[in-house]
Amino acid sequence: MAVYFLLGVWVIQANPFGLSAASDRALSEELSRIRAYLFPVAPAPITVVEIDYESIKSLHGAAEGWMGANDWPLSYQDHARILRDLASPDGVAPPATLFYDIFFERPRNMSGDLGRLGRTLSSLTRSKEAVPIHVSGGGEPIPMEATAYRAMREPALAVVAWEAGSGVYPLHARLRPADASTAVPERAPLAATALFLDLCRERGLSCDWALSDEAPSMALQWEVQDKPECSMSTTTDRWTRAVSGVKSIIWRALGLSSAVDHVSAACLPYHRIRLADFYEDRTRLKPPHSDEPYAVLVGVAMESLHDYHDSPVYGRIAGVHVHAMALENLIRLDEGYIRDQDLRPLSIITWLVVLTAFWLQRHRQRRTKPRPRRMRSFLKKFEFRAVGPRSWVALWLFRKARWIVFFSIVVLAMHYVLYVEADIAPEGWLSLIALVPILREIVAGTENRFDMEKEKKE
Repeated sequence: MAVYFLLGVWVIQANPFGLSAASDRALSEELSRIRAYLFPVAPAPITVVEIDYESIKSLHGAAEGWMGANDWPLSYQDHARILRDLASPDGVAPPATLFYDIFFERPRNMSGDLGRLGRTLSSLTRSKEAVPIHVSGGGEPIPMEATAYRAMREPALAVVAWEAGSGVYPLHARLRPADASTAVPERAPLAATALFLDLCRERGLSCDWALSDEAPSMALQWEVQDKPECSMSTTTDRWTRAVSGVKSIIWRALGLSSAVDHVSAACLPYHRIRLADFYEDRTRLKPPHSDEPYAVLVGVAMESLHDYHDSPVYGRIAGVHVHAMALENLIRLDEGYIRDQDLRPLSIITWLVVLTAFWLQRHRQRRTKPRPRRMRSFLKKFEFRAVGPRSWVALWLFRKARWIVFFSIVVLAMHYVLYVEADIAPEGWLSLIALVPILREIVAGTENRFDMEKEKKE
């Protein structure tokens, strides 16, 4: 039994060749897709403004084109105008908070005077009634240089670069290494946290729990908007899609399929426009589905800049949408957001409990005097002839299925307790789904060999 236990601990804790983590992550992503289809959500009061190549081309070359640059990167003067126009749009209520997901790591001579952008930022945020503006501040892996920070008049920075696993979104992180001597703050909230706190203040809500640096990291949940072209129209359709998703998991696990059916970005659970759309009609900035205070996130949507990330539901998507989806999670779930926690100790305990149950079952069977081999063979043949081949196969499948049903109930119970009640992401214990059935076969097979060796000696 000790060998089985150590084998499980090694697989769970040591993650040999990355197989445990990879299988756990893959299964978690498959479940995430199924959950998103089954439980679509209402759109959040968020607008994402994408700066794409077509927008730059349009705003530079049109009859009333004002943009100085005809390609990326834009000049600091262009950035200043975009920020000024977004903070005070004509014909519509201004946003409650704004995040500009452009990282000004260091002054760039060819882009103009960074100090001019800093003066614009300072003037936009000077009064108490001004829209809070947060600028991308990089992070510990790629910190902002002090010269850029001072030139921009020390703006409010949000962390956009952090070291964590895929799908993990901390609420706070470092902006720079702890031992770095610079004017840049050491820590700051991530973009979604900063915007969420601004929205809470605008609504008169208390969200002090999000101010703590000790707040657990979020396990990002990618959602689908509840509208006919995105989600299933009826409960039957949704469960049909769920069954299809389970079948896809099985085929992909067997290596018979590798295709993943991703959802269109039009189904993101918030408002999404291009920069050119905003300048064509500035009232588009406000989410059409809500009169609540809203947040605006501005980011670049160009694959050539390598700021695209993999998502389980939408495939590769621009980095600004990672922050937007994290903000959607916080707005919808508040303090009940899904947390990322290390569940390996729980997995090891579960492994030990199940292993003990299997071992005790086999030990009880071994204590009863086994029938001779000829007697067992005779009983199998008699049973086969008595019930018929079809019924015998059904009986054999039923005996095997008992453990599948039992283990499925255990998995669903763990998922309910951890995900629904404790707000903990399912990652970390999903590999047990594959390990436990194998464990039963290993224990049964090994103990059967011991029985056969014992019979030979007798």
